[in-house]
Amino acid sequence: MPVSRVIINSSPLITLFGSNQQEILPKLFDEIIVPEAVWQEIVEGGHQDSASVAVPKTHWLLRNSQEPISPLVMSWDLGKGETAVIGYATLYPGYHVILDDAAARRCAKALGIKSLGTLGVVLLAKQRGIISSVKPVLTALQDAGLWLGQDIISMVLQQAGEQDKIL
Repeated sequence: MPVSRVIINSSPLITLFGSNQQEILPKLFDEIIVPEAVWQEIVEGGHQDSASVAVPKTHWLLRNSQEPISPLVMSWDLGKGETAVIGYATLYPGYHVILDDAAARRCAKALGIKSLGTLGVVLLAKQRGIISSVKPVLTALQDAGLWLGQDIISMVLQQAGEQDKIL
């Protein structure tokens, strides 16, 4: 089943907007939900970056009001955004979550929720022909402040069939 509906956390949004790669999202997904806690973190968090300025003007992001969070999700003691993203996914099955936080991804997996990280989004964009190469996207993400170790870069390039390209 192809991924078409997602709930996204702040770090992937901040990174994708910061690297000017945000247009990958609406090309990949039919519905992109931003929970209220994530919206507040990005827009009202006091940061003046490209995401905080652009997110409120981005028509393809669907702001969602605060939903009740399951005590099971709360017990993981994640950040507000991660908790809201996973909480929404528990209420509305059929959504994938986009999270970079390792603990949040473990929680999602434990709850049977399918997840992607920012690099998973990039690989999916390559698989679907939205981007022709992951290498320039990885460079843009790094330039925007996403730390990527050489082992991760090598793994992503290999999965994309670009192992001969070095950053």
